[in-house]
Amino acid sequence: MATIPLLLADGTTKYFLVGGTGTTLDPYITHNNISSGTVDIGSSVSLNALPSGSNMVGGIMDAGFFYTPTLKHVGVTTSANTPFDVTDAPPAGQTSVILDIMLSVNTNCLLLLQDNAATPNVYLGAYLTANQGVNMIVPRGLITCKAADKKFQLVTSTASVAVRATVNYYNKA
Repeated sequence: MATIPLLLADGTTKYFLVGGTGTTLDPYITHNNISSGTVDIGSSVSLNALPSGSNMVGGIMDAGFFYTPTLKHVGVTTSANTPFDVTDAPPAGQTSVILDIMLSVNTNCLLLLQDNAATPNVYLGAYLTANQGVNMIVPRGLITCKAADKKFQLVTSTASVAVRATVNYYNKA
């Protein structure tokens, strides 16, 4: 049970109770057992009807992620200019969104992130150094595929590059 102050137009403060007392259960606003100097707001008002997908009413915490992320790990030895998939195809009508990418290579190369459209859109490029550990690509914004139903791919500028990639992504309608 909580007592919440209410400042009235005449400058006085009254209080109302939030929580169950007697015949009501939380989370209800109730008028039962209100002492003098409080505002009677009427009979119990249910707060159970929340917006779809929400579990919060005026809280300071959110209800969690709005998406379900997928981690995909790919390890390939490439041919020059031959793309390979780093995400799965999204459900029909949806697009993929990349949150971050971890990369490592065994040969110096230029690596491009593109989609698998007939004429690929290039989203980013990075020069990677051989055997330098993990390269993290964490864009300040999300990398959203420009076309629905397309996968993201990586392509290298050099043949016979061993690439290891882990991509954190989700699909959206």
